[in-house]
Amino acid sequence: MDIVVLASGNGSTFQAILDNCQHVNVTALVTNNKNAYAIERAKKANIPYIICQPNETQHIEHKPELVVLAGYMRIVDAEFLRRFPNTINVHPSLLPRFKGLGTYDRAIAESVCEHGATVHWVNEELDAGAIIAQEYFTVYHRDTAEVLSDKTKKIEKELYPKTIDKIAMGMIPLLHAPSPLPPFGTWQAKAG
Repeated sequence: MDIVVLASGNGSTFQAILDNCQHVNVTALVTNNKNAYAIERAKKANIPYIICQPNETQHIEHKPELVVLAGYMRIVDAEFLRRFPNTINVHPSLLPRFKGLGTYDRAIAESVCEHGATVHWVNEELDAGAIIAQEYFTVYHRDTAEVLSDKTKKIEKELYPKTIDKIAMGMIPLLHAPSPLPPFGTWQAKAG
């Protein structure tokens, strides 16, 4: 299955996908941050990368079957989802709790007993798409937001690639049947 990964920062989740997904072909990395370390990871893996800027008009011929958000710090809009309806995200909480940012601090403030990660389909509402998979751990009274962050990131890097592979193998169906898609976007490609 051809996928495109969107990432904005370090790219550790992107790297986990590269290292652990057995049934996908990553055709490109898309980032909104020209300084993202994810770009270096793409270069090392010989994967083309795209830096999306608002005024660029050059079209890229990527037609992924699945778009994977991996620490992409922009909200995708309705037009993006119309063109790429099979888009997934991993979120650092047990959705529907703690949508958006600041999940660890909010979980500690509410003295939750469990925390974890959720893989979900992306829709137009923030962190509200259908849940595909979740994994959790017990939160202890001495745990801090940093401890929750470390434990959650570990889960994300195991759960996300496993879930992506299940989608690629047809064990989890796509939301929308594949159809001819338009070019991936209006981003300028840089050789990997």
